[in-house]
Amino acid sequence: MKLKPLGYSLALKGLRRAELNRAWAQREYDVMLYSVLPTPALVPGLSLVLELAGAQATHGKALASLPSPTDAATYEKAVTELERKWRGELDLIPLFAQGLPISAAPELQGLSFDGFGRLRLENLFLSAEPQ
Repeated sequence: MKLKPLGYSLALKGLRRAELNRAWAQREYDVMLYSVLPTPALVPGLSLVLELAGAQATHGKALASLPSPTDAATYEKAVTELERKWRGELDLIPLFAQGLPISAAPELQGLSFDGFGRLRLENLFLSAEPQ
């Protein structure tokens, strides 16, 4: 969306982490860019969205009423419906999600990632020859 034709201009101001956290907690901003590590699991992901939007108290009970994750189809449908419903209610617009790119020498073997996309080092080893 272009803001200038609508009469809005936006200027970003760099803040130290402590000042940014204070402003976030006290809702002292019009627009904030804030980087978080999202979770791939559906309910914790929605819980994070509620926390970021300051809506844990008003919307949090809906998460407890979701069906059991063991019934995957019903669970995913219920979570998707909540997400769709909350789109128009929460003051939060996710802008971008990106994992860090990693390149490694061919001799480095056992490179893997956890569910959050973080590098796992416990199975990492150097092989004598490139694979």
